[in-house]
Amino acid sequence: MKLTAKSKKLFAVLIGLIATVYGCGHKPDAVMAWTEQDTKAALKEGSVKIRDVNVTGAGGSTHIRIVTPTSASITKAPVVFVAPAGTRLFHGNALSEGDTAELVPYAKAGMIAVGYELDGNMAGNQPNDQEMKSALKAFRASNGGLRNAQQAMDYVLANIPIANPEKIYVAGHSSAANVAIHIAANDPRIKACAAFAPSGDVVGRLSEYMELLERVAPGEKDFLSRTSPINEIVRVKCPIMLFHAQDDENVPISDHEALAAKVSGRTDMLNVVVPHGGHYNSMIKEGMPQAIKWFRGESGHGIAP
Repeated sequence: MKLTAKSKKLFAVLIGLIATVYGCGHKPDAVMAWTEQDTKAALKEGSVKIRDVNVTGAGGSTHIRIVTPTSASITKAPVVFVAPAGTRLFHGNALSEGDTAELVPYAKAGMIAVGYELDGNMAGNQPNDQEMKSALKAFRASNGGLRNAQQAMDYVLANIPIANPEKIYVAGHSSAANVAIHIAANDPRIKACAAFAPSGDVVGRLSEYMELLERVAPGEKDFLSRTSPINEIVRVKCPIMLFHAQDDENVPISDHEALAAKVSGRTDMLNVVVPHGGHYNSMIKEGMPQAIKWFRGESGHGIAP
């Protein structure tokens, strides 16, 4: 489909606006410096190892990053799969060096942490028409990253002997939290899901631009509705942790409240709300440490120690 001049202008606005308002947003420099130092320190002391692998199989290939603990005492380790955040919710994303900071803390805690790319990466803030259309098409063809996650899981379980198939977890922040809920709702191997600041109603959030997205990729509204956390969270059968900061400037606390209401009453749901920290800092400084304790079974709520 060829966009009209008016549509091109609207889509340029869409891409630019969602990049700053609806994407993961800017990661604070001070927090990034701290997390990068933590990663460098872990590598220097030899407590973790990092390697990248391109996994090829049915449906294409997926680039994954595996961070493993080096302790010889670990014979079976939980595995946490984490997609890269920062998308506009309707396309995928490649792994960057900055994504390693969201993997190392899990490995330092004795888990295997695996980052996996999402088909449909849209690099830069001004992609051309064909790049936009290709990204939407690729992300949908991967079923919102489900194929990428499953390919990563298949590889790790087949090639890393200490990976514990009974403790396969997913986690994610912002747009990657949406992906984590989607994976947990659609793959029975997932035993727990930690979602930090997910955007609950994707169609509602993008309502102003949905007509244009539908013109670029017919069927997009149905796809985004089907894979939206507000519609999928009730199908997550494993224990689930929802985390949000009240002062989140990107995803409003009302999204969290709507999702929590959908699964209220479940004894295997851990609902964590903190007053401060914003969209990103809260996840790094409070969300991930609490998720690690939860994954270890130290917080109860459906996960055995």
